[in-house]
Amino acid sequence: FKIEYFFEGFTHNYIPDILVEYINGKKELWEIKPKHQTTLPKNQAKWTYANNYCKSRNIEFMVYTEKGLKELQRKFK
Repeated sequence: FKIEYFFEGFTHNYIPDILVEYINGKKELWEIKPKHQTTLPKNQAKWTYANNYCKSRNIEFMVYTEKGLKELQRKFK
C-alpha cells in the first residue's frame, strides 16, 4: 500500500518496507534505512505522514537502522 505525503510543495507516494502482523493482532509498520539517511528532510516528511497514518489505524510505526536490525535479529532468534 502507499501513504501520500506532502514535501516541497508536491504530493508524493511513500511505500513502506514491511507490515508486520503478530498472532495477537498487533501490527507494526517498519521502515529500514541506513542511519545516515534518517535525518534527510524528505525521509522525515515521509515518516511524519506514516506515523500519523499508523496512529489513526492502531499500528506502530518504526524506523530501523543497522543497529536496530541487529537488535531485531536477537529478538527473533
